[in-house]
Amino acid sequence: MGLGSVASNNRWWFLSVCVLITAFFVLGISGRFQLIPVVEIYWPEQSTEIGYVPSYEKALGKELVMVFIGSSACACSNHEALPKLIEDAKLKLQSKSVEQGWAFNVIGVSVDWRTSDGIVHLSRFGHFDEIMTGRKWHGTGADIYSRKFPGINATPQIFVFARDYT
Repeated sequence: MGLGSVASNNRWWFLSVCVLITAFFVLGISGRFQLIPVVEIYWPEQSTEIGYVPSYEKALGKELVMVFIGSSACACSNHEALPKLIEDAKLKLQSKSVEQGWAFNVIGVSVDWRTSDGIVHLSRFGHFDEIMTGRKWHGTGADIYSRKFPGINATPQIFVFARDYT
C-alpha cells in the first residue's frame, strides 16, 4: 500500500464521520432521534410553614407533655382538618412551655392492631418525640394513658400534663 492510498483511506473515514455527525445532528434537531437523553429536574415545593421539631434534649426539671391518641380505623381520627389542628396544638404548647422555661415532649399513640397501620397513621400528624402503636387498646401506650386519665376509650384524644424530673 502506498502513501497515497493511506491518505485516501483517511479522507474517506473523515468524510464518513462528518456525514454521520451531520445526520445525527439533523435528526436530533428534527426530534426524530435523540442522541443525548433529556434530563428533567423538579424541586419539591418548599413550605414556608415550619412544623413541630423534637428537641432531642434530655428533660431536666419540669416538662410539659402532649399525648395524641388516634386510630387509622376511626373516621374522626382521619378527618382532613385534624393534622393541622394537632400541629397547631403542638406548636402552641411548645411555645407556652418555652415561655415557662420547661421542656416539651409530644407522644403519639395509635390504637391499631397492626403497628404498620399505626405508624402510617401517626406520620400524617408530623413529628413526635416518641410513638407507641399496636395491640389496639391493650397496647402499652393506650394502656398507660387510659389508666392515667380515666374516661371513655375513644379517638382522637389529646392529653396535656406536666411532669417533674427533679
